[in-house]
Amino acid sequence: MSSFKKASELLNSSNDTVTINELKGRLTHLENNQLSEIHKSLSKSSNKETFDRPCIETLQKYVSSAKPKNTNKNTRL
Repeated sequence: MSSFKKASELLNSSNDTVTINELKGRLTHLENNQLSEIHKSLSKSSNKETFDRPCIETLQKYVSSAKPKNTNKNTRL
């Protein structure tokens, strides 16, 4: 919280170029820290999710169950 307070104090100061340069430096530092933390957390849990594709027989079972019992026409789902 103290870094935000100092940044607001810098915004209220009279020298704009010094303010902008100092804020840019702090922002870059924050971005670099956050990106490195994100990279660390992603590298730990970067296991890909895997799933088995259904076989054709399974898909045909779903298609055939969509047919009404009293007719040969398919219904729209």
